[in-house]
Amino acid sequence: MWFLLLLLSSIALVVWHLNRRRLLFKRLGLPGPEPHWLLGNAQELMQKGGPLQFQEWTKRYGKVYGHFAGGIPAIVTSDLDMLHDVFVKKFDYFHGRRDFPLAGNPDKEKTVNVFNARGLRWKRLRTIGNPTFSVANLKKLMPTVDEHINDLIEKLDAEAAEGRSFDIFKLYQDLTLNVVAQISFGVSKDVLSNPENNYLQLAKKIFGQQKLINNIFTICSVIIPEFTPFWRACAQVSATFRDLPGPQLQKAIKQNVQERRATKATYNGPVDFIQLWLDAEAEPGWQSNQEQMQVSQDARMEMNRLKIERKLSTDEIVAQSFAFLVAGFDTTANSLAYVSYLLATNPDKQTKLYEEIVSSIDDMTNISYEDLMRLKYLDWVVKEGLRLYPLASIVNSRQAMADTTIGDVSVPAGMFVVADTWTIHYSREIWGDDADQFVPERFDPEENRKPQHPMAWIPFGAGPRQCIGMRFALLEEKLALVKIISKFELRTSQETTIPLKLKGNFAATVSPTDVTICVVPRSDY
Repeated sequence: MWFLLLLLSSIALVVWHLNRRRLLFKRLGLPGPEPHWLLGNAQELMQKGGPLQFQEWTKRYGKVYGHFAGGIPAIVTSDLDMLHDVFVKKFDYFHGRRDFPLAGNPDKEKTVNVFNARGLRWKRLRTIGNPTFSVANLKKLMPTVDEHINDLIEKLDAEAAEGRSFDIFKLYQDLTLNVVAQISFGVSKDVLSNPENNYLQLAKKIFGQQKLINNIFTICSVIIPEFTPFWRACAQVSATFRDLPGPQLQKAIKQNVQERRATKATYNGPVDFIQLWLDAEAEPGWQSNQEQMQVSQDARMEMNRLKIERKLSTDEIVAQSFAFLVAGFDTTANSLAYVSYLLATNPDKQTKLYEEIVSSIDDMTNISYEDLMRLKYLDWVVKEGLRLYPLASIVNSRQAMADTTIGDVSVPAGMFVVADTWTIHYSREIWGDDADQFVPERFDPEENRKPQHPMAWIPFGAGPRQCIGMRFALLEEKLALVKIISKFELRTSQETTIPLKLKGNFAATVSPTDVTICVVPRSDY
């Protein structure tokens, strides 16, 4: 009898909590889609993908509304001034980012990376990591990027010789995976491509995982976040019985870091992330300052409190390398695919880009960083592609670390605020009547067509937490486009899907289902 009473009481308490949680945005006075009592709005988000679903909801509920990603509440807004408050003006209140539910406490985990870290710990990792993407270091990374792009050109030569249309998106995925894998793993191209070595195979498994068993605990932690520590423990136990690629790669990276440290004085291989971060490596022991790294959940972060220790531990180097592997694959491949589609369907823009390239660069086998920076129209083309097809826009979010307000909206501590990037980038109010068209010239400062508001174009986020790898991503994309457009003309075919068919997912990116085009060698190459 007592057991039955306890069970019924527990069920009643859970139902009461779930119902109270479901009414959160009504208490805050915000509109939004009606959430399911358990799943929230997860079904709609999973069916269409978060960024694309946000567009529909914004049309229905306005520029500010609330929704539930499972059991996780978040405010979505396309109001530029409110977003400027979140990303810039009130950054000390919004220094946390929407994190991976099973990643653990970002203030305590020793393997936290700069994407998941928050508060003073983020400040430390970001301060150390920024020089990794300096112009000087980008130049050191260019030869590795260039070598893999040359491999892509050979594949395009073969496709051109066949004279048939093909999905160029898949080739871009191969390119970006090879680039980011070599640079993140700290191995040579020969080692990476060795069939007896499984680096690439493990990486492909990570990006190809779609089975429910690989995501079940993540889904549970999203739907019932109150039990996240339990779901995380279950995931860790499950991982011990399955040969998962993530832990294997992290182990391999750690071994490379340790070997590289032992031979640091004699290393003369290609520059990679490990090499760039090794100079900042520290012996274990930074945790002695752990109390200083902790961020109070009920107070603003004081950015000047922390004296930065400009060293990284081995575990931190592994965490950063693995994070850049994950972040640098799908995003750049998507952007290259989108721009290729836009150029193929706008041949006049492609001609302008080709003319700029051939008139500015004499030797296509020896393109310098300065060469790329001189190509203004190329810069506009890439920016316009990112406007029309923003990448991992769902990570354009911040978490309130203390009770605050944005505009006239009260934001309780712990609440996520998400930018509706797609709505902003397609807004006629912001970009004009041709907002849905590919017009690189809108970024020409002489035409004065680009909106002046700093939040109007945010494919890489904004403020202090703007994507740390932005310049590397742009370098890789621009170098690839220069080599491709200088040698090939991109054309549509009967198999080209116009307009592109997009597929989103619950968590991250929006990708094209395919970008099927033809490449034709230029007669004057």
